Amino acid sequence: MANTKQKSDVNSLLPKADVHFHTQDESVTSAIKLLKNDWRFKRVNIIHQAGKLDGAIDYYAEYEAPNLLVVETDTLDESFMTQLGILAGHLDEGTAAVIIGPDNDVYIYRKLIDMGVSDYLVRPVDPQVLSDVIAKTLVERIGVSNSKLIAVAGTKGGGGVSTIAQALSFALSNTEQQKTLLMDVAGGWSYISVAMGHEPSSTLTEAAKIATENKEEDLNRIQIKIDKNLTILACGGDGLFDESISSADFELLLNKLMTLHPYVVIDLSAAPAHLARTAIQRANKIFVVSGPTLPSLRTARSLIKEVEALRSSEDKESIKLILNNQGQDKANEVNISDIETALETKVDLTIPYDAKLFRAAESQGKTLKDNKAAEKLTNSLVDLLQDILEDAPKAGAENKKSDGSFVGGLLNKIKGS
Repeated sequence: MANTKQKSDVNSLLPKADVHFHTQDESVTSAIKLLKNDWRFKRVNIIHQAGKLDGAIDYYAEYEAPNLLVVETDTLDESFMTQLGILAGHLDEGTAAVIIGPDNDVYIYRKLIDMGVSDYLVRPVDPQVLSDVIAKTLVERIGVSNSKLIAVAGTKGGGGVSTIAQALSFALSNTEQQKTLLMDVAGGWSYISVAMGHEPSSTLTEAAKIATENKEEDLNRIQIKIDKNLTILACGGDGLFDESISSADFELLLNKLMTLHPYVVIDLSAAPAHLARTAIQRANKIFVVSGPTLPSLRTARSLIKEVEALRSSEDKESIKLILNNQGQDKANEVNISDIETALETKVDLTIPYDAKLFRAAESQGKTLKDNKAAEKLTNSLVDLLQDILEDAPKAGAENKKSDGSFVGGLLNKIKGS
């Protein structure tokens, strides 16, 4: 019974899903209103029907079932179990269920969980507990992993975004010894394969198609292993003027990749706007890279505002501002205190201009792995990742879908199997 407040395990934008409530309790109604303002639920379609178990049975005899159903009941006796069986007959195989009831009883809780119910909450319901239970259930059922997505966006091409994305991937894979995937969504303009000394292994269109068809072996085939911890998805085989994939297909691709890799770093420097928007909404951490000159800072200010609008005013800690190439054009650079005032954002990291480092990475296609000059940069980036490294996910462990379902578990229980 998840009626005790605790730190949420889910701190990222949730996948698209339908969540239906059939409840009457005032505490639940109030919690639903707050739920709709929770930034994690921006893509979750929440429908509230005033009623309880009887109403839910009638409703789903006629209408399509959601991904997650939250139902309130006043009794937990045999008649309730009978009604629950009738309800299950109207739902889809993958539907998850959370029951809200009157009694704080460990035996009842265990019995419901054994039947396939995802959780049991006792009235009155705490809003934070309800939101966390629903978030965790959606992640478990739909299959979006506890992996971490780190997006790197910049104010202009050639501003070091790709180099910093590469440095982040090495910081995670080498310094922190975490399994990491580095990718971009630039299609034919992709830089990653060049930076890592490889030819493109696929196209973005093919990668999305493989993910849609759930062909894990094929998805592994088109990834290139750089070392024991670092893999890249080098989808630069598209034509330069080919149309990009849709946001929906990109989200499916991200979902699949994040079940295979605990950390995914995505370079957004040449990403189409609709894919950059999807990545930014979904990311656990966003690095905004800007130069210290006025034109770059103006764009950075707009970028930060748009990122905040896509996420939540309560989520500013996930946005990190990196000031790159400091000292390259001293006469035209703005000082840090004025930058922080104008952008209303703290400068989290300043990177001095290093002609050798960035020229080698951006122009010559040399990897940062064996570049001693990059060591200080990777160490600085690790410091900015500490909050998501504290609960580092394990590959293939927390990333699995739940095997059971409410309907399957309940029907098996009723049949005595």
